[in-house]
Amino acid sequence: MRITLVPFAGLGNRLNAISSAIALRERIGCEVEVQWPNTPDCQCEWSDLFEPIPGIPVYPLRKFHLIRRGRKYLGLPMLLRRFVFDGCFKARKIHDKDFLLKPDCRYRNIYIDANRPFCPLPLPKMVSPYFRPIPELEQRIHKVTDKFDRYTVGVHIRRTDHSVVIAANPIEGFIKRMREQLSAHSECLFYVATDDEAVKEMLRKEFPGRIITQPSVVLRRDSVKGMQDAVVEMFTLGRTHAIIASRGSTFSELAARLYGIPNDYRPTDTQYK
Repeated sequence: MRITLVPFAGLGNRLNAISSAIALRERIGCEVEVQWPNTPDCQCEWSDLFEPIPGIPVYPLRKFHLIRRGRKYLGLPMLLRRFVFDGCFKARKIHDKDFLLKPDCRYRNIYIDANRPFCPLPLPKMVSPYFRPIPELEQRIHKVTDKFDRYTVGVHIRRTDHSVVIAANPIEGFIKRMREQLSAHSECLFYVATDDEAVKEMLRKEFPGRIITQPSVVLRRDSVKGMQDAVVEMFTLGRTHAIIASRGSTFSELAARLYGIPNDYRPTDTQYK
């Protein structure tokens, strides 16, 4: 079986989809290739961010028939895919099915576009062996993690680009959880990753001398610099001891999964829906 995966949406969504492909490849030994689209919500190539994935080639998406949304081409890419592949699927339509795992699966050459896991296999507990930042970004990550103490908690606060996530994660909830961590660990430091500079400044005043942040972060995702800064933020978060996560954000989830750290310190007591 051969799978051509086109991941889309933001960085966390894409890495979730690729993680699913990795899990599937390791279970059934299928061939996987990733076609990486350069789009405004992730304006970069894979090689701008990461080293190659062992055993899974990642190519810049250049092939006409792999364009996800071909409306301006009158749907021609979608039509052509039906001649190239014997199965074309969207992640949300196959996630709860296991036909890809069956020995008698009739599909041999499959196209999948996904912004989430696309098969029921559990994702790898640690995905950092597969997603390795390029040396330039690794150096930036180390410059910040060298400031970490014996117990450093990551705090991911999303404030400018997702109204549902913002509503589910009031800032008071983060402060409450941070105080709980400080009560349990008197030496605790906090690494704060947020898309709002005002939040960083507020937390510095609330927890003087305990806040660590990345300097000069580009918050937009429609540039290579902005995407590289996102990788630095994600991997720095992942190297803390636990994460106070933004409920509903794949960025927080991926940061925790990188090295298998806890991310169940939720900023609110209500379930995100």
